[in-house]
Amino acid sequence: MILKSTKQIYYKLPVGILLIILAGFSPILIAIIGATITEFITGSPCHEGNCAWMALPWLALLSIPASFVGMIIYIVLIFTELSKLKKQSKT
Repeated sequence: MILKSTKQIYYKLPVGILLIILAGFSPILIAIIGATITEFITGSPCHEGNCAWMALPWLALLSIPASFVGMIIYIVLIFTELSKLKKQSKT
């Protein structure tokens, strides 16, 4: 059970969606950070031909659609639990 009370939806829904989006874009973020550190250390520009970090964003082609599906599933779960909580509070 994700929600224990209806008040939790105000922070669990946005935080959950933000974490799912962050997981989807994590290959891009990791590549940018790694390429920046490599450019700083070596002094030469980083691109797909000379740096493994810049090949990592291609994984976003898999992670972004997966996070989109995960976000839809998360939203459906939140709202079904919210409806169960409202039904329990009425009885």
